[in-house]
Amino acid sequence: MTPRAQKDEARKRNRIKLAKRHKREHHKQLVIERLGEMHCIICQLPMASKSDYLTHMADKHSAYPLPEILQTK
Repeated sequence: MTPRAQKDEARKRNRIKLAKRHKREHHKQLVIERLGEMHCIICQLPMASKSDYLTHMADKHSAYPLPEILQTK
């Protein structure tokens, strides 16, 4: 494989990685924005914000894991 072809393949892989990352981050942002419309997945109480949801889950349902999209790093 020529150096030019190797560079093209590397660029293609990087574009795919960036597109996947962008899609993941965009989806995460959409979920966070919709939290005001969401309900607790266990008891169906409405949540006004991400912090309310996290507090509610910690207080009432600590035995259940948080959805991956809401876990803080």
